[in-house]
Amino acid sequence: MRFVLCNEVLRHLPFNEQAQLSAALGYDGLEVAPFTLHPDAPHCLSKAMRNEFRRMAEDVGQPIAGLHWLLVAPSGLSITEASLHDKTCDVMRALIDLAVDLGATYLVHGSPAQRKVTFPGDAERAEAALSKAALHAQSAGLIYLLEPLDPGQTNWASSLAEALDIVARIGNPALCSMLDVSAAGNGEAEAPDTLLRRHMASGLIAHVHLNDRNRRAPGQGQDQFAPILRALAETGYQGICGVEPFEYHPDPAACAARSSASMPGASSRKVLTSSTTKSAPAASCSSPNTAMSIHEFATFCSLLVFAVNVQCSARPIGPDQSAEAAKGPHGLSLQFSVREGVPMSETTLNSKGQVTIPAELRRAMGLTAGARVVFTQLGDGTTVIRAKPRSILELKGLLQRSAKRKVSVDEMNLGRD
Repeated sequence: MRFVLCNEVLRHLPFNEQAQLSAALGYDGLEVAPFTLHPDAPHCLSKAMRNEFRRMAEDVGQPIAGLHWLLVAPSGLSITEASLHDKTCDVMRALIDLAVDLGATYLVHGSPAQRKVTFPGDAERAEAALSKAALHAQSAGLIYLLEPLDPGQTNWASSLAEALDIVARIGNPALCSMLDVSAAGNGEAEAPDTLLRRHMASGLIAHVHLNDRNRRAPGQGQDQFAPILRALAETGYQGICGVEPFEYHPDPAACAARSSASMPGASSRKVLTSSTTKSAPAASCSSPNTAMSIHEFATFCSLLVFAVNVQCSARPIGPDQSAEAAKGPHGLSLQFSVREGVPMSETTLNSKGQVTIPAELRRAMGLTAGARVVFTQLGDGTTVIRAKPRSILELKGLLQRSAKRKVSVDEMNLGRD
């Protein structure tokens, strides 16, 4: 299972910095909203631009896994309105081609404003548009996903059951559905984990969006994500989970970091460590198997990842220090603003260029003496600090050589008798 970041969370940054920050936070890739690549006509990007976006993502280990929010741009699209139907279908086909060029493997069709049913024939036109998109996706080797959204957003495919019925009627193996936790929380009678257990065996659920029903990040509302992750593990889900908050609190970088409060705590994570003997359901639309485990993700969320806004003010270390000394590199006050619910921490750079990581951060990150940390500087002034996993190579020299003399092969052979 892989966990990718929906890139519109960081759309205030240039794309290369979005990918860098996503990598620094430990995500496995990006799920891209096309309008973040071009505000008016992302489906018309030149081949050179497509190659450049793909290169920027892959160079930092953040491949573009999929596309979502498909019909935001260009404006004036609808799969239900008769006058806009053909134009919209052309754009959908072009976005599938864009996904291929970016290296993506799936497209998520949400776009609630562009699928509202008002007049007779609207629902039929919507299904026809999906059928055409599925055919094109099938020829391109991609999966096209119908995202059920709650009735507060749309009146077509407004439940998982309805979306699955539509997918089954069309009957193209390249067309599947998915679960959006926020939409499920706002529209379904059953909890998301119950829905997953009920419908995963159909083989038609090929993606998951993790977000709270209050539209914030996982852990910033009432939804419990441990049961959801457990249900995914126990049903053998081997696909991709996209982290897709809509409200970025307290700020985009901190929201993307999903600090320790963003996922279930240590006591809840224990339920995720048990292995499952169930295999993934055989489905033509299942996503490829990947290496990251549920437990690794939960541990990553809770211990290793922090988005840190470092604000430096030239303030003297002590009251008797001169203003001239404050101009140097030392004497700067570094303020760590980590996440909602954790007080701001502050430390001071000394004359040797050293700082002490505050105790509350060391505890939260699991840092002990000898631990290494990695700093990633972004163009907007944000610095990301994270614990660096230890390499197996660091164990070299741990076992000291014996002071005894070496024994020859002949002496070894003599000892065999």
